Amino acid sequence: MFELDFRLVYLIGSLIILFLFLIILLLRKDLRKISFITGLLLIPSGPISEILFFRDYWFFPTLFETTFLGVRITIEDLIFAFSTPVIGAFSYIIISNKTFNKPLKNYFSYIIRFLLLSIILVSMFFGLTLFGKINSMLSIVITSILISTALLIIRKDLLMTYLYTAVTAFIGAFIFYYLYVLLIGEAYLYQVWLLDHNIFGFKLIGSVIPITELIFAATVIPCIYLFIMTASGLGIKNKN
Repeated sequence: MFELDFRLVYLIGSLIILFLFLIILLLRKDLRKISFITGLLLIPSGPISEILFFRDYWFFPTLFETTFLGVRITIEDLIFAFSTPVIGAFSYIIISNKTFNKPLKNYFSYIIRFLLLSIILVSMFFGLTLFGKINSMLSIVITSILISTALLIIRKDLLMTYLYTAVTAFIGAFIFYYLYVLLIGEAYLYQVWLLDHNIFGFKLIGSVIPITELIFAATVIPCIYLFIMTASGLGIKNKN
């Protein structure tokens, strides 16, 4: 463990994930275009979701930020939103060496359908949080589960890969948070985290694991996977 300026913690963590994302784009040509486009579509989700997360979940210091229409925008959120959801969504596909069952030819239709699904998710997320008076993290989890259930009714063929994606995203988040917090120390979490540390986190061999982040990974990330697959109309097959 070493001392690290708290303003750099989220930035460095996001850059690590971005680096992994770029490696995937380099090595997996079959995932490259849809990953890049989806990452671009997800960039606004960072600042938009933080409108609520900053109220009741966390609030982090940063070196680079600006304000647009009263919304706090940080470079960390933009990097995180661009890379992390896509890596998580394709985590099982990458690990199991699978690929799409056919090429995606109409990217314009994909973008429109993906954005429509995103609008539904954001509307439900804000509605549950503001009108249901539910903590924003719990709200995004509930929203993701509800939307995932609806999409799985439409795309029953995605059920097993959805579950596998949830497991791999959970394990990936666990490993990342364990190692990163072990390296930087737990003081950062205690400063930026607005939830009860004793209830929503647990210590494990010198590190602190935020339970909420693991639940987020296991619900929101596979929901993004369903967004991608439903909006594209693609399926999954073994990679030759």
